Order: sequence, then structure tokens, then C-alpha cells
Amino acid sequence: MRKVITLLALIALIATPVLARQAVNVDVMTANTSLDRDDVELGYDDGVFPSYGTSPDWTDMTLGVFEVPAGNWTLTTYRTFFFGPDHEVLMDDTADLATPPAAPYGTGVMFAGGVEWAEAAWIDADMSGLGLIFNGGDIIAIGAAFDGSEGMGLSDCVAGVDCGYYWASYNGAWGLDSDYDKNNGLRCVITGGTASEAASMSSIKALY
Repeated sequence: MRKVITLLALIALIATPVLARQAVNVDVMTANTSLDRDDVELGYDDGVFPSYGTSPDWTDMTLGVFEVPAGNWTLTTYRTFFFGPDHEVLMDDTADLATPPAAPYGTGVMFAGGVEWAEAAWIDADMSGLGLIFNGGDIIAIGAAFDGSEGMGLSDCVAGVDCGYYWASYNGAWGLDSDYDKNNGLRCVITGGTASEAASMSSIKALY
């Protein structure tokens, strides 16, 4: 009898579906931002967040991947609609929008938001001290890793129409959040003109 019970339990375990990625549905929150005239904000979300994602249910790490418009720009701000403790801004040397990140690295720049969803707001982290210069067509891949005690706003989108490139690592595998019809509350701000001293992304990585 014990062998039969064990076998039935094993069958039931195998039949149990694997937990899928899940966003937390919440009351809609709308975010507004103001920018200086010379700034350009790169992002895909619409500023309306009816849900949020966190780890391990949504993602363990997420990076927004943006193509820089024509011109010469300095990365000045990492911006995220977020709540939770201190986190480090991560970057990656992603070659193009459609290539998953390879080895995200820390920048040494930290940010923190409110401790619960009701306190979520746009959080800005100053990236200007890194002196990172980008030219038109360059790719910026920027984001953060999560530990389960925070959340990032998610806006609804239509895959193939208005969904952007937010790569997310979930259980060790990279995928696009657009596959779930979501844009993450994650943007960056670039400013025209050059910094007095430019720094390559590889030189920043060498510091950490």
C-alpha cells in the first residue's frame, strides 16, 4: 500500500503545473514627469500602471534596452516607477534591441523608493557622474536586479504594436516582457552635448 500511495503522490506532483510569471493587478496609478528642454527621455511605457511586477513571480532582473537617436548624448538619469529598498543600477553591453543581455554589471549608482505600492513614484538616479557618451544608433541597456521586496510598475501594451524592449531574467532565462503584453516602468534620460570627460562602458565595468 505504501508503494501505491508514493506512486500516486508522484503522479500528482508531476501533474501540478509550473508557476507562470505573474504581475500583481492593482488600482491604476498614473505617473507624470517633467523634463528640461534639452533632455530626451527614452522609454516605452505610457505612464499608466495598472499592475506591478517583482521577483520571483515576475522577474529577477530587468533591463530596458533603448536606441539612442541621432546626435551626441550623455546618459544623465536612470528613471523607474518603483517601490522598495536600495538597489544598484545595472547596465549591459547589449549589441542591439533584440539581443538578450549577456552579463549585466553594476554601475555603483544606487536608488530607492517607497516601501509599498501606494508610495510608488518615479525614482531618478543620477548617472551623469559616469560620463557615459552615446552617439546616434548606440544601444543603452539599463535596469536593476530584484530580491522580492520591491516592485516596478507595469503598463499594458499590445505586442508588435506598442510594446518595447524590456528584457527580463526569469528563473535564469531571458525573455521579453512584451511577450506578456507589458511595458516596464523603466526609462532613461539623455542630454545633448558632451561631458568634459567621456568614459567607456568597459572602463566603468573595470571599477567594480
